[in-house]
Amino acid sequence: MPARTVMAAVLLAVLAACGNGEDRPSTGGSASGSGTGASGSASHTGDHGGKGAGFPESEANSVVRATLRDFAFESVPRTVKGPKVYFEATNQGPTEHELVVMDEAGKELGEIEAFAKGKDSKPLSLELQPGRYKLACLVKLGDKTHADLGMEASFTVE
Repeated sequence: MPARTVMAAVLLAVLAACGNGEDRPSTGGSASGSGTGASGSASHTGDHGGKGAGFPESEANSVVRATLRDFAFESVPRTVKGPKVYFEATNQGPTEHELVVMDEAGKELGEIEAFAKGKDSKPLSLELQPGRYKLACLVKLGDKTHADLGMEASFTVE
């Protein structure tokens, strides 16, 4: 019986690690950061998940400093100059939020992973071709995501 207990503990540890701490549904799209959509193409030049920027803020054509609240994105301009767009997020809500950049077709192009209020977010730098894009928070709340509750913002890259 002790061997079964050990096996069960190992299995639970493996399953917990597979979640990577995220509590959101799969959108079916890859967040590899490159691809094409109806609005053109995007190239993610940093590490996925906002773990580092592919280019520094000083090289960006536009900087988007988004404020995340329950359940809205604030300070997101309607239009930004591309192709190099640098994102930085500040969480002012009582719960964890994330910033996911999507093309018009809903394909994930990059993200700043969920983080709590008072914690520093990591930057995300993307090369976005002219077109329309969306920011969304896909953190789950019950059977819905924060985006389902209105936490989305659209912008156009010129």
